[in-house]
Amino acid sequence: MAEVAAKLDISVVYVSDLERGNRPPFKAELIDRLATVLQTDATALHRAAAESRGAFKVNAQTVPPPARDFVAGLARGEKYSDSFWEELVALAAKDRKQGHK
Repeated sequence: MAEVAAKLDISVVYVSDLERGNRPPFKAELIDRLATVLQTDATALHRAAAESRGAFKVNAQTVPPPARDFVAGLARGEKYSDSFWEELVALAAKDRKQGHK
């Protein structure tokens, strides 16, 4: 715990409080840094943080307009099939492999 705290430049108390659920999950930037420290994919950490908060945080300023409409639809509760999600995840993975952002 001390090693992780030191690498993230935060206190051990903060990490301990987080583990016990006494603090909200890390913000996105710190989650990304934690994933680097742990040498793991940040996706699962972001998902766990969102599940703990009860919501995903999306910065509308950094999301292109078509994606804003899509995310707004999700926020309204629009539903999609499992096959849609599987195709979307596969497409996103392929795009990341090609180095697109």
